[in-house]
Amino acid sequence: MDICGPTDDRISSDDSAVGRILTINIYGDSLAWCTGWIVSNGAHLTAGHCDSDSTYNIDILEFNVPASNSDGTINFADPDDQYAINRSTIRKSFTYIPGDDWAVFDCYANSNTGLKPVQAQQAFHRMSRLDPGSTLRLTGYGGDSQQANNTQQTATGPYVGTTFVSSSNVSHYYDIDESARSSGSPILDTSGPITIALGVHNDSRCDRPGLHNSGTSFDNDNLESILNKFPGYHITRVYADKDHPDGEDGGVLQPYDTVQEAVNEVSTGGIVSIVKGYYNETMTISKAMTITAPVGMVTIGASGLGKLLAGDPVASASTSEDTAGSLIPTSFSLSPAYPNPFNPNTTINYALKEDVRATLKVYDLLGREVRVLVYEHQPAAYHSVVWDGRDRAGRPLPSGIYIARLVAGDFVAGIKMVLLK
Repeated sequence: MDICGPTDDRISSDDSAVGRILTINIYGDSLAWCTGWIVSNGAHLTAGHCDSDSTYNIDILEFNVPASNSDGTINFADPDDQYAINRSTIRKSFTYIPGDDWAVFDCYANSNTGLKPVQAQQAFHRMSRLDPGSTLRLTGYGGDSQQANNTQQTATGPYVGTTFVSSSNVSHYYDIDESARSSGSPILDTSGPITIALGVHNDSRCDRPGLHNSGTSFDNDNLESILNKFPGYHITRVYADKDHPDGEDGGVLQPYDTVQEAVNEVSTGGIVSIVKGYYNETMTISKAMTITAPVGMVTIGASGLGKLLAGDPVASASTSEDTAGSLIPTSFSLSPAYPNPFNPNTTINYALKEDVRATLKVYDLLGREVRVLVYEHQPAAYHSVVWDGRDRAGRPLPSGIYIARLVAGDFVAGIKMVLLK
């Protein structure tokens, strides 16, 4: 263990954006391997050396990891919280140079829930090139003894300095306790109004005199370029995030703080990626583009009609004078409820590509109708409704699995919801 002082200062943590990476070895065994996490454009990050050869690669990203056994043997997350890593999406550098050791990747949707990590976890970390504060934090799944072994732990420590070797080799140094399997952890600065990730942890040397633990800074130009293009790598993207503390060049590390700026700057046919939040603005669109919400609900305009949710089909716009309130979905859809499982409320989002009579009803597993949430003619738009876990008479329903079924014209879709009490 690379503990930077006389005691191990790590404590148990529950950061929903940070998961444990498993590798499946040549014998078919799953082993705790590294740390991975969700970032503000829906991508996932870890250290490049975690995927360094054909014997030990990054295979599964899991969240909500339970405690290990008393002898340190790890327990795996519930199957609903495990995500196969899409290896075709991996972009990485694993030169073993502290300032150039990173990997960006995507995950497949969970085969049981149909959700991707960001949809299920409803969490992410913003990234920045900002100068570090005096104290930083590491959160990861490092080795330990007994029940804390390879479970999520966090610790803080002093920022020591930054080394700029080249535009693709920039290291942050810090004295923060960590251990094997913490590689890939986010380097977090919590000194501002929101937590910001400044890089990816990858090198452990704190146990040697005069040396420090370190990681790759987001000042790495190659890493930033890959992040800006994720997941297509060939389509122009411009980012908007009203809550980001650093800007503005339109990239994922320095996004614009208004949607209109992003819309103005994106090239024709490009993508505007908007981080979750409420954007109280009206925008004018004068060219073809695609607008996405990769990490949560985005609401644009005072009317609240311009809504996008992570996992929804994207909205396309090409008219000369479109406002936020008139964003029209390109297809009908019913999105997974969130949170799910839930207690007491969950939100159901759906998209109507044309004006239509819509019905949204809740059924139990026996097929009995327990609640009508929507039964009316509705305009083409993104819609949402909250279900409070009660039946049509206002009585609380018992724990269990319920089905929400949307009928809109010829479109029919259903989703599962789990009520836990």
